[in-house]
Amino acid sequence: MGSRDGIQKGQESLFSTEYISLAARAINVSRNFSLWKLSDKFARIPFVKEEFIVFTNNVINIQNEVPFIRERLKATVFEPKSYFKFKAFFTETIAESLSDTDEKINATRRGYHLEAVYEKDWGRTLSWGAGIRFDREIQTLQDPALEIPTTRLLGVGEINYNFPRFIDSKNNIYASVGFGYGLDKSIVDEREATGTAWAIPVIKLGLQTNELDKMNYLFEVVFETIFVEETFPDGQKQSTNQTNAKVGIGLKF
Repeated sequence: MGSRDGIQKGQESLFSTEYISLAARAINVSRNFSLWKLSDKFARIPFVKEEFIVFTNNVINIQNEVPFIRERLKATVFEPKSYFKFKAFFTETIAESLSDTDEKINATRRGYHLEAVYEKDWGRTLSWGAGIRFDREIQTLQDPALEIPTTRLLGVGEINYNFPRFIDSKNNIYASVGFGYGLDKSIVDEREATGTAWAIPVIKLGLQTNELDKMNYLFEVVFETIFVEETFPDGQKQSTNQTNAKVGIGLKF
């Protein structure tokens, strides 16, 4: 800090940690740097390298300044936190094909998706999450007229990036990339086909709003690709690729 930061030669200021505060006077000031001398000649400097120190000009009202110093230090020092997230999505398949023939299926597929995730901070902007999700979809064929219900139970993982908060707000936009893997079951004309499903990649873009101190509301749009391999009772195998678009809401606490 120097004269461009408002430092003037001879001014007295306070340098504080959470546990101690020392008054010092600026004895030399340049544009970008300043040299300080402790006001108490018997004092010793207890600060250590890479320790966070709060600077303030309010030397007289030190008792009033201490709570603000603690708040600044708390905001400066990163403390990882963990959360739980519960979300519900409406889903629609925008493209679907049989992988063996790349033939597009003339059908609509809609449904819902429920998700529970444990999330833990991985830094100031990054976090990771792991959990489970349940899918329920109905594929409606036009020719022949047929409805095919599908259910899935997947384990999921994700990495999230939180963009900076909006000005004068606790709300922010976030993005994540993830995957899922688990069991799949479809019923085709009273025949049950079972198998496995990969959801990869799962790309999310969301808005996090902080309406309550310990509760966040989540709004998300999702695009994902799912690879399904199923086997019918007679041994017939079927592989399907589908691309889904989703919108959802959730809670984070």
